[in-house]
Formats: sequence, structure tokens, C-alpha cells
Amino acid sequence: PAAGPGSRARAMPPVQDWANVHDLGVKGDDETDDTAALQRAVDTHRVLYFPTGRYRVTDTIRLRPDTVLIALHPGLTHLYLADSTPAFMGVGGPKALIESAKGGDAIVSGLGLWTGGVNPRATALLWKAGEASMVNDVKIQGGGGTALTKGSPIGFGDPRARFDGQYPSIWVTDGGGGTFAALWSPNTLASAGFHVSNTSTPGHVYQLSAEHHYRAEIVLDHVANWEFLAPQTEQEVRDGVDAISTEIRHSRNILFANYHGYRVTRSIKPMDAAIKLYESGDIRFRNVHVNAESGFASCDAKGCGTFLRASKYPFENAIKDITGGQEVREREFARLEVPATPAPKAPAPAAVEKLADGFYSIAAGAGALGAGVAG
Repeated sequence: PAAGPGSRARAMPPVQDWANVHDLGVKGDDETDDTAALQRAVDTHRVLYFPTGRYRVTDTIRLRPDTVLIALHPGLTHLYLADSTPAFMGVGGPKALIESAKGGDAIVSGLGLWTGGVNPRATALLWKAGEASMVNDVKIQGGGGTALTKGSPIGFGDPRARFDGQYPSIWVTDGGGGTFAALWSPNTLASAGFHVSNTSTPGHVYQLSAEHHYRAEIVLDHVANWEFLAPQTEQEVRDGVDAISTEIRHSRNILFANYHGYRVTRSIKPMDAAIKLYESGDIRFRNVHVNAESGFASCDAKGCGTFLRASKYPFENAIKDITGGQEVREREFARLEVPATPAPKAPAPAAVEKLADGFYSIAAGAGALGAGVAG
């Protein structure tokens, strides 16, 4: 059915239209290679339902323009690659676990996707579908909460699994767009959690959580006409000390609203900005919240609770326009416009002298020459 007025979410097809993949020869038993049976099911049925299970494949599953994949629990229904799957090894361009057709209105809903610990060419979802397509309630396995499979036991902390050693987990490119809702992408083995490139097809992202990557959580590169509503990013001390939240390159007409850029209090290195812009304009920010906190849960004779360590200043700046040389130091604000053509910077008064920089837990410093500085 068509989405209601003002809504971009699509209803699932009627249950009577769902074809159970178990009835089509797909096992989902964590042992059988389901590649051929699953691809045959995609080729012959529009709507496929996956019961809970672990579905091992050894090659890309290629969707039709109108394919609908439905599962009901991304934590218990995994489509995955075994470690060192030959088709995903070696040096080369990205090879997808699931790849959409170009254009069309495909849907992927309720699945967990795991690209294995050692598959350097892997990307979990390569999305080229059109604006009417949808990816909903999908968890990228490999980060928090992952239950590793028998076929892919190599996970976080194993030296064979190289951090930042795979392509982005979710990669929208080549004219791709659509609606993306309720996604969790925390796989440290991937280079980014959500990457969009080379598209002007509108995209609408709702409640994306991208976390625990080495360089950037969200990347936009040559993108136009996208909006991110309530995105959340996190950098952990083990993997994110050199990472930023969001990198925007050569992009325009982008909206970030109710944005939460989070970095743990226990980070051991400073970072100059949560968001960095390169050759980009017509970027709109609404309700930006950049902070840090770390909680410690414990129980004693008085009961159980959480001790929360909070910090307002995890990044030196909220936003840094690298091309224009401008910075937004305020980390809590309601509205900011980055124009398509940046205004020239006002000359600094002669009486202002820069004394120091490089702080990462200080803000609003002010003072007169010869006096102390308050932060």
C-alpha cells in the first residue's frame, strides 16, 4: 500500500504474499551453503520471509528491483559470510553480501547482516535502489550484541580480524536513495557504518545509530538531497580515539536534525571536531547535541544503580568547515545554516591575541590580556 500523507515508511506486503524461504530449499541452519537456494528464491518470488536462523552464503545475493526480504528479529535472523570466504578475499573493489538492483522499490526489513571477521572486500549492503525503496530494522552484526556463528567465529579482538579492514557496512551509491529507518551499524571491522556516495536521489534516514569505527561513522561524498533525522554516533576508547562522527565531502542540500554526536568520557586523545565539511554547502543543522558520558552500573547493599560521568566537551568543535576555515565551537544549538557560498570571514580585531589551542575539554574561554582565562 502507498504510504500515508507525510509518511515515507511503507507497509509490508500482506502476509499471505510472503513465501517462507524454508519451503524453497533454504535451510538457515548455520551449516548449509544457502547461496544457490536463496538466489533462486529471490529470482522466482517477490516477497521472501526468513524465519529465525543463521543463513550462510558464499556469494552476493542480488535482488530484483521489486524484491522484498522480511525477517522479524535482526538479532536472531542472520545472513552471513563464513570467515575467509574466497569470493570476498584478496585485493579488489567492494563485494556485497546483499546488492540491490539499480532503481526500483526493493525492501529489506528485520535482517541481521554479518560479513565475517576475515573478508576484506566485503560490504554488508550495497544499495542502488530508488527513492521508493526502504531498509528498515536492520542490524549490522560484528559489534555490540553479536552472537557469532559456527561458520564465522572470528570476531572483535582476534588479531586475524583487522579493524577498519572491510568496506563500509551500508553503502548507498550510484544513484541510490530511499528510506532508511531503525538501523544499528557498529561493526569496527568496516571502514564506516553508513556511507553514501555519488547520488542525488533523495534519501531519508530515521534513527540511524553508527558506532565504533576507526575513521568516521557517517560519510557523505558527492551527495545531494538527503536528510538524517535523529542520527546518533559514538566513538569508543578502544576504536574511536582517531574517529570523527560525520564527514561530508562535495555535498549539498543536506539536513541533519536532532543530531547526537557522542564520544565516551574516557577517551584518551582529543579530537578537533565531531563533523567535518569539505567543499560542501547548503547544509542545514537543527537541534545539535554533542556530548560525552560514561556509565558504570553496580549493585551494593543499598541496591543497584548507575554512576554516570558526564562531560559537555568531548570534541574541541562541533563542526569544522575545512575548506572555509571556519569552526563552530558551540556544541548545543538549535539551528545552523552552512550556505552554498560561504560568507567571508570578518577580520579579527587587532586587540585579539591567540594564546593557545588544542584543548578538548574546555569551552567559552574569555579574558583580557594579563588576566586569567575562564572556561
